[in-house]
Amino acid sequence: MAFKKRYILAGLTTALAAAFSQFPASWIAPLTGMNLPIKPGGTLWDGYVPAINAVPPIKFKTRLAGLVTETPLLEFGGNGNGLFVTGTADRDQISVLTLQGDAVFLGQIDGRLSNLTGVFDLAARNIRFNGDCIGVSGQVSTDILTQNEALWQWRGPPLSGPITCENNVLTTTLSGNIPGQSVEAVLKIIPDGTYQIRAVINTNTPEAGLVLPLYGFEAQGERYTMNEAGRWM
Repeated sequence: MAFKKRYILAGLTTALAAAFSQFPASWIAPLTGMNLPIKPGGTLWDGYVPAINAVPPIKFKTRLAGLVTETPLLEFGGNGNGLFVTGTADRDQISVLTLQGDAVFLGQIDGRLSNLTGVFDLAARNIRFNGDCIGVSGQVSTDILTQNEALWQWRGPPLSGPITCENNVLTTTLSGNIPGQSVEAVLKIIPDGTYQIRAVINTNTPEAGLVLPLYGFEAQGERYTMNEAGRWM
């Protein structure tokens, strides 16, 4: 009788595992506490998030051990269009997110940037959303303003800054200084699929006056400002 019970238990375990493996990937959103704006494809255990604009599809795998141990519940990653993405998520947050990209990626979002060179890096931890941004820590940096002097005949400073939740909105503030120049840019990613960016450049370099208006900046003496809004999704 015990022998038969073992076979019955093994059969039930196999059947349950097969059933779980077919759960739709859309179940991953409530499982991790994330309200995803698009519908994932594949299964709960081996799925993907479709491409959003120039962001490539992101594949993910769910680890059942993450429900009962410190192992990440979900691992994800993707690359393409000049962007490389990796990270992990737990039951109520994106634990680690790394983005590495170049101006090729940015040029697909904004055609004005399509001829540029340079890279950017983003590293963030403990990203939490409940429809709004409720927690994040991280840093962004880029050398794009330093790498295009041959094209612009003007060179800006390297930029870096923190990633925060400001008034429940994911906000990145980039700044940099070199002699005679200072830059500050604030980017807000809003859950409704829109973004806002405000940038201020103070420079005593005359060549900047020929370059910056091409990217939407308005001149006020040696101060150049740009305010834009659009859709990221």
